[in-house]
Amino acid sequence: MRTNTESSEHAIIDASAKFRNIILSIFLMTTVAVSWILATQFARETYIPGTFEAPFLLMYIWTGLLMLFYPLFVLARYVYKNRESKPLEEFRNHRQLYYTDSERRIRQYVGLTAMFCVLWSLMQFTYIRALDPKLLSPTGVAALYSTYHSFVYLLSWIVLFDKFVALRILAMIFSISGMVLSAYAGGFGSSSMWGVVLSVSASATMSVFKVLYKKFLGSPDYGQISLFTTIVGVGNVLCLWPVVLSLCITNTELVTYDSIPWGYIIGSAVSISVLHSLIHYIEPILHSVFMGLGFLLGLILSALIDFLWRGIYFSGMEIAAIVLTSLGILLVSLPDQCPTDLSTLSTWCRRRKRCDVHGTSQSQNEAAGSRWRGNGKT
Repeated sequence: MRTNTESSEHAIIDASAKFRNIILSIFLMTTVAVSWILATQFARETYIPGTFEAPFLLMYIWTGLLMLFYPLFVLARYVYKNRESKPLEEFRNHRQLYYTDSERRIRQYVGLTAMFCVLWSLMQFTYIRALDPKLLSPTGVAALYSTYHSFVYLLSWIVLFDKFVALRILAMIFSISGMVLSAYAGGFGSSSMWGVVLSVSASATMSVFKVLYKKFLGSPDYGQISLFTTIVGVGNVLCLWPVVLSLCITNTELVTYDSIPWGYIIGSAVSISVLHSLIHYIEPILHSVFMGLGFLLGLILSALIDFLWRGIYFSGMEIAAIVLTSLGILLVSLPDQCPTDLSTLSTWCRRRKRCDVHGTSQSQNEAAGSRWRGNGKT
């Protein structure tokens, strides 16, 4: 009796733990969708024709918030451990990202950090630039950007020698088809096509960033993730301010200081920081299906906002492009063993149907006959 009672209690505990994990995953999925779309929609609202059109300045502000990651991590850890943590000792461990004490390794450390800074700023700038109202709708930009999941798998297969999964190659085909349809819907050579080019560039840059991040950093802990993010923010802030200043002085980017939309700028910067916090901290422990569903939910929310708020009507070609890219996200997010599970399930269904039609005894006789014929041939 005690054994049965203990087993039932363990079953209840396991069920409650699974239920909590599912609820947590759904909450994180929703947070990913909302933060991503808020950042996209707020960034779109910063474009005020004739008053404020400064995508590079907005990228600079987005990147500047990255500097807060490691200080906030140290503060949270100091409070969580009741002031028992030693920040300097932990910093010595956290700085071991891709670093050793030799002179050659110091140059490699600086070079890799510079490479990640360039990739990060390029990805952010092309994404914000594609949100120009003269180019694409926010939903179109978001749909094309979300295809980076497929590019990440392709590059991981080539560079990191990850396992080959045919289903993800199909996802890559869907994603590329969605890109082609988006370009075709806007018309080749039009302003919409340049929006497609910028969005695809942001997607490709993000995929290169993530693959190189995995290659050179592996599986860092939370402290190393925070320090790396802060280093990227500090590097961009220190190196890019002359570019921002020159763009504003030469009026290459239009900035009217009396009419800067600070609300939309701060809202987009905070939202993108939340999104990247989830991607860096939560994605390694969150099931890939929920992350993919988060991006799908974000596309649905973005389409509703564009339709209800901006009155944007999507053509059939644009809807088809969004559907194809959504299928690509869904397929690339499925687990590696999903094709094997589907094959096993289909085989079991075929055998079950054969047994229901012919009867169990007949199938057993056919199996015995086949074995006898096999023995006769040998």
